[in-house]
Amino acid sequence: AAIKGRTLDDVVAIPRQAVRQLDQVFFVNDGTILNAKIEPIWADEEHLIVTDPSIDNGQLIATTRIVYAPDGAKVEILPEVELTTTSLSNPANTITKTVSK
Repeated sequence: AAIKGRTLDDVVAIPRQAVRQLDQVFFVNDGTILNAKIEPIWADEEHLIVTDPSIDNGQLIATTRIVYAPDGAKVEILPEVELTTTSLSNPANTITKTVSK
């Protein structure tokens, strides 16, 4: 089946868990927080799509729930954590899962 539509250029997909109060995100620049308002043009269950030329390619967005974060607040970027689980019935079976935070 063919679905007719248009291609969107220069858009950013922001994870829903990164959006606060329906239209705000926290950008992270040089270890500090910057609160920004976004205007989504489309959304699905997992992402909001925005067109904003001020969002640079590779821009970091805080996805951790932050209760209060004034502009300029210091933040620490946590590295990916690797969790290892070993089966009790057979210690040779090891499952490794990488979790991003």
